Amino acid sequence: MFEFGVKDIAAIVKIDFDIEQGPVLKEVKKLDENFNVNIEDLFVNIYLWFMGGSLDKPKPRFIAFDEFSIAAFIKEMEVTCVFIKGNDGLEKSMSHIREIVEKIERGEPITEEKKVTKSITRRRRRRRRRR
Repeated sequence: MFEFGVKDIAAIVKIDFDIEQGPVLKEVKKLDENFNVNIEDLFVNIYLWFMGGSLDKPKPRFIAFDEFSIAAFIKEMEVTCVFIKGNDGLEKSMSHIREIVEKIERGEPITEEKKVTKSITRRRRRRRRRR
């Protein structure tokens, strides 16, 4: 699972919509000075990615790029975007998803993976020691 904390947030951006101007960049807070994405050039596209299309169609809430990801929080016509640095956890998840897709393409059955709990692991260790 992709987990992140405050240290992983590169920027927070608010984009609003004006009837006459269209998407308007309302606020940019850079939390990482080394984050080199030109938000001023991208904010219209970002707004359209998250708000474009029909009202009754699904809309993305998370978009991943090679070097960063964007999570969107929408309130009426305003989009608050959280730019997340790196994609290490996401890469692991994508790798796992890729494995599942390859199994499906090969016609192999897909089963739900069982998580090993601590108690099961402890029992297994005890059995090994006894042998």
